[in-house]
Amino acid sequence: MENKIIKLIAFGPLIFIPLFVYMIIFFVAKENKNNFEKMLSKVKIDLINTQKHEIKLKVDGIVDLIEYQSLHNKQEIINKLKNEVSIAYKFATKLYEVNKHSKSKKEIQLLINKTLTNFKNSFIIDFNTLSNNLNSKKELFLIKNQTEGVVTTFYKPEDKQLTYLRALGNSDLYIGSTVNLKIMETMNRSALLKSIERVNIDKKNYFFIIDKNGNLLLNNSYQNRENIFPKIFKSLENENSNFLSYMWKDSNTKQIEKRFSYVKKIPSLSWIAGVGFHESTINNTASNNTIVLYSDYNSKVNDIITISIIAVVFSSIISYLISVYLDNTFLKYNKKIKRKEKELINLNNSLESKILDRTKKLEDSKKAFELLATTDNLTQVHNRYSILERLNEEIKRNTRYSTSFCVLMYDIDHFKNVNDTYGHDVGDYILSKSTLIIKDLLRDVDIIGRYGGEEFLIILPNTALNDARIVAERIRSTVESYEFEQITQLTISLGLVEGIDKEEISTLFKRLDNLLYVSKNNGRNRVSDSSTIT
Repeated sequence: MENKIIKLIAFGPLIFIPLFVYMIIFFVAKENKNNFEKMLSKVKIDLINTQKHEIKLKVDGIVDLIEYQSLHNKQEIINKLKNEVSIAYKFATKLYEVNKHSKSKKEIQLLINKTLTNFKNSFIIDFNTLSNNLNSKKELFLIKNQTEGVVTTFYKPEDKQLTYLRALGNSDLYIGSTVNLKIMETMNRSALLKSIERVNIDKKNYFFIIDKNGNLLLNNSYQNRENIFPKIFKSLENENSNFLSYMWKDSNTKQIEKRFSYVKKIPSLSWIAGVGFHESTINNTASNNTIVLYSDYNSKVNDIITISIIAVVFSSIISYLISVYLDNTFLKYNKKIKRKEKELINLNNSLESKILDRTKKLEDSKKAFELLATTDNLTQVHNRYSILERLNEEIKRNTRYSTSFCVLMYDIDHFKNVNDTYGHDVGDYILSKSTLIIKDLLRDVDIIGRYGGEEFLIILPNTALNDARIVAERIRSTVESYEFEQITQLTISLGLVEGIDKEEISTLFKRLDNLLYVSKNNGRNRVSDSSTIT
């Protein structure tokens, strides 16, 4: 039964691989046909949308250009008026300053007016006269609160002027220069149309501009426009821009055809700009594209047929070779399984040995880390955390077994001066060396640890106060007599307490700290215990 299953698995590729290749070829051919049909149905739509996008970009670009150029032209006129006012202002200021104390305001105004006849478009005017000719209250506020600016003035309702004004000193007189708005707008529009013609945005002359009254300003090729322009105006009643279609005579084919146009308002000039294209142009392009698509489709079909034949033959050969290879492989597989079983047993034994060895190394590393976590790096004695833990253990042991113990706290005298005078490297040397000296004076059961900075704790288990006092004095005198490198002498101050049954560690430290303070306050280099305090 096992051999039959192996044979079935071995020769399975001979059936399934060619079948799989047939399925892939079928789906590729079907997908290619579906894509071709979709592309055919979208050719004309895509071309129209593409052409619409192009003409929209053209119109948007020329409208932006017109708006910019119009603003630029207006600013040039304002700058020219400002320059004329600036020149006239200099002469008027001199006349005003010379005559303001000797002549009346009216006389000064007439004198300046007479002088300004030599300056084109320049004049002088008082505030009351000016306020009657301003276009709005907003402009009146502007002139009243600023020294200069541009306003719209008129002497007749139909005769509006663009005027640049500048206040003359602290008086209510203004120097101004003006230009007729109609003349300015006519010049501005003429310059804009010439600029657009130079741009030559549409070589087919389909680009056009009309004003709000339906007058064609650019492109005279639009005949019978009275039938079209109302449609344009209607399409823009509630929109700033729009697409529209209508029947129009193609200047090339001379036929009435459907035409698509994109139109957009130019708000600052009350113009409408537009450009369009004929449907026949799209139809011709679509026909050409369809021919190309059919050619590409037929070429792909031929390629698929050729590749299919090659794939079927090649897959059949490969399937046969794979089947033969699998058959031989499965026969070898049974032999390898037995050999691997033996190797796995040996490997398992080896792994068990390695695991035991690794466990031992981990335990050793754990011990090393514990030592590192409880040892002060500089002095190699217990750190603050560790010495406090040992002190807690000693207090508990004292409570449980009523044993005696003593605790020493010592501080190196004037250690800050050592650091400041000799440097921190010497300070580190003093800390480590003094600790080593003191450690050699202690028993194996005694525990020393660095409490912080230059302060150290020594726990003396099973030691009475009198014996601890002898140990403390021996430590003090040994340090005092030791000749350290680079410093003349080193002394320490010590506080000594004996543990009291059920005493909290905080209370013990308070007593110890007070005694250390007594040693320092009484001249340092001494031991203080409970008998010291009177």
